Amino acid sequence: MNNVRTFLLSLALSAGSIAFAQGTELQKYAMLPDPLVEVFLDHVQAFPSTTISMGLDQYYGQTDSKGSLYGFGRYVRADGVQVFGLFREGKLIQGITLLSASASVGDATHYANYNLTTGQLDYVFQGSHRQLFDTRALRGNKFLSLTYVNGDQYVGETLDGKRHGLGIYFYANGDIWFGVYQDNVRKGYGATFTIDDHLIIGKWNGEEAIRETDVSKIKRKR
Repeated sequence: MNNVRTFLLSLALSAGSIAFAQGTELQKYAMLPDPLVEVFLDHVQAFPSTTISMGLDQYYGQTDSKGSLYGFGRYVRADGVQVFGLFREGKLIQGITLLSASASVGDATHYANYNLTTGQLDYVFQGSHRQLFDTRALRGNKFLSLTYVNGDQYVGETLDGKRHGLGIYFYANGDIWFGVYQDNVRKGYGATFTIDDHLIIGKWNGEEAIRETDVSKIKRKR
């Protein structure tokens, strides 16, 4: 068991990093490794989705038997801030937080903060302080809003203008997909929030769903 934990930790620490010219690396955020997300999906595929109002804030997504945010979800604050991602015991463990002038990608303690005006990565926050860096090494990495001729819109990480990293895809029909992109296509784990209140979680390879579960159809155990 200790060997498994060590392996998963090493995978987590190697993810979300960008190489500098002199060989050093900046870890943007500790993106969960695929084996860990696979286990997470196995666990939360039995957790139904629901809508929870917390004052003027609203959450739509998965919850555990205690009503705690657990699984894939979308959190919308009264001030307009939106959070898409994976939650565990009420806390964001991987996702995107859209603020008015910036966006953060990661979790509450380790995230990349992007300027929405320029799309550039401003800083990385880890622990209790900001990490500054030479932005020339990151010219191709941006957080952009891309609108397509069919009315769809992508908001998220890009590499050389292509969808790459964590992102949110707003379909013209009202559906929303959150997850991982690689070289302009969906490549990994994510969730679809449909206009008719279905939440479908799983793993995608482009338009092909490798695994998917409609957790809005799951009945809560009593």
